[in-house]
Amino acid sequence: MAVVVARLNKSSSEVLKVNSGSFLSSAAMFFSKSFILSSSNNFYRLVL
Repeated sequence: MAVVVARLNKSSSEVLKVNSGSFLSSAAMFFSKSFILSSSNNFYRLVL
C-alpha cells in the first residue's frame, strides 16, 4: 500500500510536466484496473 501511495505522490508531482490528456487516460486506466481487481476479489469471496 505504501508503494501505491508513493507512486501516486510521484505521478501527482509529474502532472505539471505531462499534458492533461495523457494524465487523464492513465488515471482512467488505473481506476478501471483497480475496479476490475476489486470486483473480481468480491466475486471470488462470494464463490468461496
